[in-house]
Amino acid sequence: MLIVKATTLSDAWEKSLQAVYEKGVDQGDQEIFREDLLVLEIEDPCSEKRFHPLFPITTQALIAYNEHALKGTQDDLVRPEHRLYHERFFAYPDKANNQIQALVDRLKKQPQSKRGLVSLWHPDRDQLAEKVPSVLSIWCRIEKGKLNMHAHLRANDAYKKLLMNLNLHATLMKHIADQLGVDVGTYTHIVDSFHIYHPDTKDVEKVLATIKEGNGSNV
Repeated sequence: MLIVKATTLSDAWEKSLQAVYEKGVDQGDQEIFREDLLVLEIEDPCSEKRFHPLFPITTQALIAYNEHALKGTQDDLVRPEHRLYHERFFAYPDKANNQIQALVDRLKKQPQSKRGLVSLWHPDRDQLAEKVPSVLSIWCRIEKGKLNMHAHLRANDAYKKLLMNLNLHATLMKHIADQLGVDVGTYTHIVDSFHIYHPDTKDVEKVLATIKEGNGSNV
């Protein structure tokens, strides 16, 4: 198991990528280079250091992904498999079921409730589907006047997807905290299969070498 503690999102991407590259397990999988269970804790998920110049997806694309998940906009800039999240958060199985609003309403009444949960995996639809969400659940609770969030994922690509998911969840966390009138607290990212794919190995090595040389300062 990989346990990583970071201050910001960009710091979290660097540390988690390095951890799975150096300590991840080779399962003999033809697609995956190394993988492991990840527990990642981020102290300041909504700081300005949310992006990274070495991340292989543009900042514009990350922002579009966040906007779509939160507002359902910018469909043309978001891959089909990533369009699941807005629906699951705000309108699944129909517009009458807004899971985010239900979570906010619950925490307004019971700030320390253990039921502040949003479930994104639906067996009736996902068990045999080709495109399914990587994020299984989002859990929130107000502790010491701040909103803490845990996200549980079945799988996460360390190189190409981690920072994307972290940005989305930080954006969602801020959205929920604002509705509750509290500050953002700690974010915890739990992944069952945190992995690097074989075709990305050389690129990952270049990124880690650049970071080690001190030339990959995050932004």
